[in-house]
Amino acid sequence: MYAPDKNLFRKNIKNFQNELCNINWEPLYDTDDVNQGYNYLDTKIKQSYLSNFKLVKLSRNRAEDKIWITPGLKRSSKHKNKLYKKLLKSKLPSDEEKYKTCRRLYKQLLKETNKYVTEICLILELTLLSSFGIT
Repeated sequence: MYAPDKNLFRKNIKNFQNELCNINWEPLYDTDDVNQGYNYLDTKIKQSYLSNFKLVKLSRNRAEDKIWITPGLKRSSKHKNKLYKKLLKSKLPSDEEKYKTCRRLYKQLLKETNKYVTEICLILELTLLSSFGIT
């Protein structure tokens, strides 16, 4: 699986901006066909983007990651899974209680993290829309 490189250095962004500034936009203004103009614009922006932001191959472990799964959540998940395996082997009430407590805390933390990231994404989307004058 390939994904955009998350290391979007300022240099890459600056190069992207410079490429967009140096594109010859005359064919876009000269055309009377809206579809042809859009295709030209789309092609030029995609070419510039792909040349500045390379796709990288993700490892199998990282391919399934959600953006909001933090290293702390991963550790909590592993701990919860270990407690579950221990519960399956021992079937002791004390192990069951530990597992259920850990599972409850993990679910709560997961829900709060997801909610937080959703709110941040909404704020970013609204900011982006307002910066382009779209309301």
